[in-house]
Amino acid sequence: MTEQQFESSTQAAQALAAAVAENLRQGIAARGTASLVTWSEPAGGAFLKALRAQVLDWSKVQITLSDERWVAPGTQGSRETLLRKRLFQGDVLDARLISLWTGDAKPIQAVVEATERIARMPRPFDAVVLGLGDDGHVAGLYAGMPALDAMLNPTWALNVATSIAPKAPVEGLTLTLHALSDTRNLYLSVAGPIASRVYAETRAGAMDYPVAALLRQRRVDLSVVIGG
Repeated sequence: MTEQQFESSTQAAQALAAAVAENLRQGIAARGTASLVTWSEPAGGAFLKALRAQVLDWSKVQITLSDERWVAPGTQGSRETLLRKRLFQGDVLDARLISLWTGDAKPIQAVVEATERIARMPRPFDAVVLGLGDDGHVAGLYAGMPALDAMLNPTWALNVATSIAPKAPVEGLTLTLHALSDTRNLYLSVAGPIASRVYAETRAGAMDYPVAALLRQRRVDLSVVIGG
């Protein structure tokens, strides 16, 4: 695991975007295509804005979300809507978005279809970028969720599972740690004082937030980018 510390969240976002863009360029050069998994919570706005300014052949990039709340695109709370607003502008419009939203009434009904969509993306992913929530969650992996231990097991076979955020009880889908760690480059963005404290507590072993499983996995080297 490697750590990079920046004075501000803006500097951290710009450095992270530059690194991810280079990963995508390398994927395109080596295999003719590249794949990206990213998060789209409010704290990810600076990263996505910096990423869309990067110059690369976006037409050869496939992008999906690490998790999605089960609300239709275009409605409040939709991660896909935030992603489209923040990233899919200019040349990035040429990229292909692999949506986790299927239109099914319940996310449990969408697991098979979402899994198949993810499976068709170039794997391992060229980059997976996750943000650390102030409650210690990553992707849609929240403390107290049913079957969380299985979802945080990097050897668990399932790539997609249902999710629910305890503080905002909206169901959704999340990629599991098994899927998130199936990547050539794995990043964790730690932005702001609360997330920084949560990260420090987890790193020291004082707290066992869901992000601890990400720090413990040894499938791929984790790059932690800290700012603010």
